[in-house]
Amino acid sequence: TSELYWAGRFSYGLNLLGIDSNVGLSLNSNEAQLIDVSSEGDVLGFPYDVSFEYDLAAEDEAGESVASYWLRGSVTPDFAKGAYLLFGYSSEEVLTYGVGYKCSDNMKVVTEFSSEDEDGKDISIRASYSF
Repeated sequence: TSELYWAGRFSYGLNLLGIDSNVGLSLNSNEAQLIDVSSEGDVLGFPYDVSFEYDLAAEDEAGESVASYWLRGSVTPDFAKGAYLLFGYSSEEVLTYGVGYKCSDNMKVVTEFSSEDEDGKDISIRASYSF
C-alpha cells in the first residue's frame, strides 16, 4: 500500500575550520521532531557527506521516550558524473544502502534499499528539491 507523507526542514549552514556543516530541525507527518547535523567535504578526490539525525519525539508503545537515531553517508566519485553511493544505519539496527543521482545543485533522486521489511527487502524512491 502507499500513503501520503510530508516533511519540512529548517537549517542553518556553518563553515568552521574549512568544513561545511548544517544544523537543522525537521518535522514530518509521522509526528517526528528531528534534529540533525550534517557535514560535507572531499577526501582524495571523493566528495562525501555525512549526517546524523536524532528524533526528539520518539516513544515506545508504553509512551516512554526512547533513543531513535539515524546515521547516513554518501560518496560521490568525480568520474560518476553526479551519481553517488549511500549507506546508513539506525537505532533499530536497520542497514540502508543505495544509489542516487544529483540532477542539479538543487535537485536529486535517490533509490534506497533496506533490511526493514519482514522479507528483508524494502525499497524507497525519493526525489528532493532544495530552495
